[in-house]
Parts: sequence; structure tokens; C-alpha cells
Amino acid sequence: MKKVYYLFCCLCGALFIAASASAHEAVKTHYDGILDFRVTNYYKSRTDGNPGRLMILEYHGPDRNKQAKLEVNAKNITEYYPLDLSANSIPIVLPNGLGVNTTDTIMVRLLVGKRQLQQLVVVPQMRYWTVYIYPHSHVDIGYTNTQDNVAFIHKRNLDVAMRAF
Repeated sequence: MKKVYYLFCCLCGALFIAASASAHEAVKTHYDGILDFRVTNYYKSRTDGNPGRLMILEYHGPDRNKQAKLEVNAKNITEYYPLDLSANSIPIVLPNGLGVNTTDTIMVRLLVGKRQLQQLVVVPQMRYWTVYIYPHSHVDIGYTNTQDNVAFIHKRNLDVAMRAF
């Protein structure tokens, strides 16, 4: 009886492992190592001057010497990006506003010749920050100019900076 119980437990364990492995394969985010997307934690400047989240595309499939096109559909916006697949990783600057206030899901379609690969990509929420850098940390009073002139220039620079923001 112990041998039958042991055999039954082994069989159930094997079925559980096989079921969990097939369930894991069903939610893959890439095509068997051919296509992979990685959304980064930072923004870059788009060609239209607006900020956009940076996504890295990695393509390891056939036809790496062909020109391709990437289609990104998000929030009723469709954008196309011409691609050169000869590079190992290709940076894509996503449309403005994605992943700023909420986590967004976008549909990405790669068109290589007659082949189409598409998948959903999650863009996690990450606030966009504007950082202003003003070179104002050190004043050489008496070295670069007289004390009165350095104080005047120093105050004027602060006033100009405050008006700019």
C-alpha cells in the first residue's frame, strides 16, 4: 500500500510540475528569445520636444540585416518607428504621457518583411520629474572681483534664476 501511495504522490507531483511549466510558458513576454522588450525607469527627449519613457527592444531572430518597422498602439495613439535590426538593443522613446499617472499596457507590433510579431508590454507607473540645475554653489569674494561687485552679481544671478522659474 505504501508503494502505491508513493507512486501516486510522485505522479501527482509530476503532473503539477508539468501543469505549472505549461502555465508559465503561456504568459511569456517574448517569442522564445527572438523578441524582448524592457521598459526602463527613465525618460528621454522625443523628436517633438516632449518627454517619453525609454523602452529597449532586443531582436534575436532571422532577417537581422533587413529594415523593419515597429508599431506602438497606446491610448488611441499609433506611432511607427523605422528600425535597423542589426543592433543588439534598439532604444525606443514611447509616446508622451505613458506610465506617468497610471500603469499602462501598450500593444507593440514588429514588422520584419512579411513576418509580424506582436505582444502586450506593460509600462509601469513612474512620475516624470523636471530637474532644474542652476550653477550656484560657490562664490570667490575678493578673488574674481571686489566684494561689492561680487555681491551685486551674486544677487542679480539669483533674481534672474527666480524669475525664470
